[in-house]
Amino acid sequence: MKIHLTTGVERNFGDELNAWLWPELFPALFDGAADGINFIGIGSILDRRLPASGLNVVLGTGTGYARPPDVQAAPARWRIYGVRGPLTARLMSLPDDAAISDPAILLARHPRWQARPTAGGGTLFVPHWKSVRFGQWPEACAMAGVEFVDPRADAKAVVHRIATARLVIAESMHAAIVADALRVPWIPIVLSREVAPFKWTDWAATVGVEYTPLRLAPSSPLEALRDKVLMHSSFAHIGAWHAQPWHEQPRRTGGPRELAWTREQLLGEHARATARSEQFWRRRASVLAEMVLKRLARLGPALRERFAPGVYPRFLEQAAEQLHQVLASPPRLSNDGAHERALQRCDDAVARLQADRRAGRLASRRAAALPPTPPMQPMPPAQPALGEAAVLPGRTPERLGAKLR
Repeated sequence: MKIHLTTGVERNFGDELNAWLWPELFPALFDGAADGINFIGIGSILDRRLPASGLNVVLGTGTGYARPPDVQAAPARWRIYGVRGPLTARLMSLPDDAAISDPAILLARHPRWQARPTAGGGTLFVPHWKSVRFGQWPEACAMAGVEFVDPRADAKAVVHRIATARLVIAESMHAAIVADALRVPWIPIVLSREVAPFKWTDWAATVGVEYTPLRLAPSSPLEALRDKVLMHSSFAHIGAWHAQPWHEQPRRTGGPRELAWTREQLLGEHARATARSEQFWRRRASVLAEMVLKRLARLGPALRERFAPGVYPRFLEQAAEQLHQVLASPPRLSNDGAHERALQRCDDAVARLQADRRAGRLASRRAAALPPTPPMQPMPPAQPALGEAAVLPGRTPERLGAKLR
């Protein structure tokens, strides 16, 4: 079985967890053999860009950036052991107990971190990997006494820093997931419209936590400009900050603002964002605009001061003050019971996969002559079913304890 890995222009520690976490925890399963079995694990990669040949094994994957795959078109090519959360399950027309959690929670089973290292570190700030380039957050963190962590750094190094931290301020979703898995308190923030509340809420529901991030104002003029550009971009997953359907409540005058979404708003905005991302002209224009913004980001301090005297320092001071206010906000951490239940669901999913692998059932599923798998449990009539597209092997009915607002 071969792990499906995503590759991009820049590294992202959340995506890179797949490359080593699975082989180190379950070496017998992941031998890298070219046997036509594709393992789809950690990440928001459950979409129509997945391999078009072989058997796709899904365990804990979520959707979030594009339309989910049409499993009905070739049901014999899919084996679903669970998805990230209830929103993904709904889009895939899967039963409620298909939502297991993000499998990065299995870091709690890794020998290196299973002992729960004593938190001797300080407070970390981990932005979304695409937010790093445009703001002055490293400088703002230094002013606020917070340690800036680049999510594009080595994945194991990032995980270890999170494991030994006292608190994690996270725009990166996997920074929060790893922190919660290793029992480190965290505070969710939003710097960019590229953050996808859909996928955050999808995961948070499985550990009984509500996703209500703090929106921080831009730390640089370029970051403010990029926010305006993203309003029309195919990369955006948040529409207007102040208008419906996005609710924004001030925590304090001039400070960060707390965002919240209902389930229906998340599903509706996800559909709109997905449709925008499929518009060829918009995507091409978005790529070109991003190229221009990246060039502007390379301007040195001397040029910035020449063309915008005194502006960057004012943005920087505001950003540092916001971080001080974030530190005064209550942190999040799933309760031990919810955490253990999510971890057990992922353990059970892996155990079913191991059993099928030992029994040779995965190999037999690849034979085109065999009939598709038995049908899933039906969804309520109001939900359009995808048909007999996938099966959750050996599942016993189990409802998620967390509910979306």
